[in-house]
Amino acid sequence: MIIKNWEFVGLQIVKKATKEPDGDLAWDVVNLCFRKGLMMFAPVGFGGGCVKIAPPLCITEDAVREACDVIRQAFTLALAGAGTHQQAVEKTS
Repeated sequence: MIIKNWEFVGLQIVKKATKEPDGDLAWDVVNLCFRKGLMMFAPVGFGGGCVKIAPPLCITEDAVREACDVIRQAFTLALAGAGTHQQAVEKTS
């Protein structure tokens, strides 16, 4: 996988079946990524519902794959925690 000419990517998180930003879920995802060793920006954008990903330009393919795995796990845990940060964090322990 080669990604060229990009600075950051954002994932807009919305509440189920709406277009309303879900800032709480975005915070849970960012926090869980941090706890797993992946540095993320605080949620940004309308309603604080955008998870911003901005890796260094010299990142390796292996590091990108690892970061994607961490983000996938964070979403899975945050969604399983029913949107409450404390429940999602407890599942990582």
